[in-house]
Amino acid sequence: MSTTDQSGIGPGKGTEFADVKVGSDANQSYVLTLYISGVSPRSSAALVTIQRICDQELSGRVELNVVDIRLHPEALVEDRILAIPTLIKRLPPPLRQIIGDLANEQRVRVALDLVPMGHGQPDR
Repeated sequence: MSTTDQSGIGPGKGTEFADVKVGSDANQSYVLTLYISGVSPRSSAALVTIQRICDQELSGRVELNVVDIRLHPEALVEDRILAIPTLIKRLPPPLRQIIGDLANEQRVRVALDLVPMGHGQPDR
């Protein structure tokens, strides 16, 4: 996965946007936006989880945009973000917001429809 990381997470990084675009594939493409707040523990854990899923499950067919709301607070209003971290799945339909503990990889996979129905339902 090629990564342009300007999210402020990691040594020597500025804080802006991180765009991760991974090739193309004949399978269904995904467009995801992850809203984080700097290098907070929850935001960092969410970013690690989402990048892992993109590498393992969506390689070659995902566009991931990471938005740091400290630098781009207007994005909160545009996408009606109420909590951080939040992941928005724009494509494939339906549009879906995943809010809260994004460190739970199984929960995120289910929310992205990457786990067959009835298998691996997240603990609540």
